[in-house]
Amino acid sequence: MGGLLAFLVAGVVALFVLGILLAGHPVGRWRGPRLDQAQLLFRLQREQIEAKFVDLAQVAHNRGTPRWLDCEFDNDVTYVRNRRTGQLAAFVGVMVILPGGGPLGDSSRGRARDAIFYQDRSVPTMGVIRSATAVFTFANQRWTTDGRAVFNLSPAETANFYQHDLKIVGHEPAARTVVKR
Repeated sequence: MGGLLAFLVAGVVALFVLGILLAGHPVGRWRGPRLDQAQLLFRLQREQIEAKFVDLAQVAHNRGTPRWLDCEFDNDVTYVRNRRTGQLAAFVGVMVILPGGGPLGDSSRGRARDAIFYQDRSVPTMGVIRSATAVFTFANQRWTTDGRAVFNLSPAETANFYQHDLKIVGHEPAARTVVKR
């Protein structure tokens, strides 16, 4: 009976040591917020943080970029996690309308859709459409943004470009709208 008790105690100690080792390993440790909870909060907070993104991006003209004329968000969302810190981020594709000939290029280069005729209160001005990725971060159970956009890369391309630092952990395609008749 003494041998069995010693075997059980040794087994419990071994499991305890193994648990401590796994808790210190990145795979065994919970790193950052839960994705499902963050995705739900993103859907609930999306309209407000997109508005905040546009507001913050509008002050970017002070940093040497032109003031945006307009911004249109895609419905798809790509979620990434920082490999080192575990912080979650959401990437959303945007089409930004800039004044024609800005520092990001002129209307003679790029896609066929780049040159557009933009109207604001019936006053026509020439604009340039640029694709970009809007960046949103999740901290303290809230989504935030600093108005940062990664130009000329889609959300998937942005995650791939920073693949050493970021890992794609989720993707929400645009919701399909069902029309009832």
